[in-house]
Amino acid sequence: MSFRTRIVIAALVVAWIPVLVLGLLMRSVGARRLTEANDLRMQQRGDALAAAWQEDARRLENRLESLARLLAEDNAVRVALRSSRGQALEDAVVRFASAGGVGVACILDASGTILAASHFPGDAGRRDPVLAAVAGVTDAPVVGVVSLPRGDVAAVLKARRIDVGGVGVVAVVGAALAELEAVPAGGDVWLLARAEEDGGGAERVVPGPGRGGGRRPAAGK
Repeated sequence: MSFRTRIVIAALVVAWIPVLVLGLLMRSVGARRLTEANDLRMQQRGDALAAAWQEDARRLENRLESLARLLAEDNAVRVALRSSRGQALEDAVVRFASAGGVGVACILDASGTILAASHFPGDAGRRDPVLAAVAGVTDAPVVGVVSLPRGDVAAVLKARRIDVGGVGVVAVVGAALAELEAVPAGGDVWLLARAEEDGGGAERVVPGPGRGGGRRPAAGK
């Protein structure tokens, strides 16, 4: 290889160095901008889901307030509750749920026995202490499994202990996960629930309305 050829090759190499550096720089900038855009999009989606969850929680709280007022102020309901007229109480709860647009509304006694349930007519008399225990959580909605005629579904619940003329009851309202604004339509939704206090802190997977990417709850989880 002649000296002139070496000079030409060296000049070409030197000429390509800025091009390569510029290409690498543009690639780095493009990758960073793409990452920033993805991060922003995920943050916006997270903020939107958080806002939707707060709105769902606020709506449930409002419906729980309405149910508490119904029990405290409606004479027919008070009489039905105090006289153990189950059908009259059942009819009132069903009307409340239908008018208020809630999927779950039920009244339980202090021991956890269902007195009336809009989501499962005829369920009165069944003891459900787990559902009654939801009343012990006052600062946030609770995710639980509710029995419907079509089967068990995961639902978000709010509950409160109420004294109705000396009769202590637990009022519960809720909505299935598939009905919440916080859950994307047709989305695969699974929840990881952790039981506190007496539950020992064990985790278990609660299936939502979606398929969860083919996942299945593990035994004991």
